[in-house]
Amino acid sequence: MQSPSPAASTEAYRRPEDRPARRIEGFTVAGGVWATAIPFPSPLAYSYSYALRYPEGLVVVDLGWDSDEAWQAFLGGLSRAGAGLDEVIGAVERRARIAEISAWLRDCGVPGPLLAELDSELGALDAVLPAVVPDVELEDGEPVPGTGGALVAVHTPGHTAGHLCFHERERNLVLTGDHVLPKVTPSVARRPGSDPDPLRDFLSSLTRLGGVADSAVVLPGHEWPFDRLSRRLDVLREHHRERLEEIEHAVERGCDTVWKVAEAVSWAREFSAFTPRSLRSALAETSAHLVRLAGDGRIRRIEGRWITHD
Repeated sequence: MQSPSPAASTEAYRRPEDRPARRIEGFTVAGGVWATAIPFPSPLAYSYSYALRYPEGLVVVDLGWDSDEAWQAFLGGLSRAGAGLDEVIGAVERRARIAEISAWLRDCGVPGPLLAELDSELGALDAVLPAVVPDVELEDGEPVPGTGGALVAVHTPGHTAGHLCFHERERNLVLTGDHVLPKVTPSVARRPGSDPDPLRDFLSSLTRLGGVADSAVVLPGHEWPFDRLSRRLDVLREHHRERLEEIEHAVERGCDTVWKVAEAVSWAREFSAFTPRSLRSALAETSAHLVRLAGDGRIRRIEGRWITHD
C-alpha cells in the first residue's frame, strides 16, 4: 500500500485561459500525478496524458495523438515528472472500414455531388490512421496492473463502444477521457461498427459514472480538470433531452433522412460551412439521436425513411 498522496484540487487550473504555459505543457495534479498537454489536430487543440506513480512504477493513461510533435510533448511530460515509462494503458477503438462508411453515407441520404468529396477525404485519413490493436483489454471493474488495485477501469460505452474511464480510489480522482468534459459535449455518434444504440449506452454510462464519489476531482481527456461531477452529468443529460426533442420536431416537419434532419437542426456553426470531417460527425450524431428516438417509440423508420407514428 502506498503512502497517502496530497489531495488533488481544481483551484490551480479553474481558469486555464489565464495560465497558457500550463495548458501548453502540463502541470502537477496531485502528489505523484502529472498531466501533459499533447498537441491534437482538432478544435480542442490538445489532449491530456496523465502519469500516475505507484510503488511498482509509473502508469500512463492516454499517450495522445500519433505524431512526432505529440511524442516529443509526451517525453517532455515524463521528464518533468522525473520518470521513465514503465507501462502504458489506453482505450483503443478500431475504425470502421472505409467501404462501410461510404455505404453508410449513402444510406444517410448525402447528396450525390458530396459523396465523392467525402470518400476522397476518407481515403487520405485511412493512410495516416492505421488501426491499433491493444495488448491487454481491461474488463469493467478490473484493477489496472501495477497499481495495487488503486486504479480501476470503468466501462463507459457511448462516445465509443470500448471507452473506459478510470477511478483512482486512493487519490480520489476520476479520469474520464472523452466521456465527460467540463465544457464541450462529447460526440455520441452512430457509424458502421458502432453499437446499435450508442446514445442509450452513453446515457447509461453517465448514470454508472455518477456512482463515483462526487467529491472526486475529474481529470478529462481535453480542456481542464474540474469537480462536482454530478452537476456536469446533469447538464449532459439535459443537453441530450433537448437535442432529442429538436430532432423529433424535425422529423414531424417532414425531414425523413439523416441528412435532411442534420440540415434542419441547430449547430455551433452553419451546416453549409462544415468540413467533410464535420459533416460525417454531424450525420453520425444525428443518426444516434434518431435511433434513440425510435428506441423510445417516438419515431420509426420505414423503407429507409424516418417518420412519426401519426
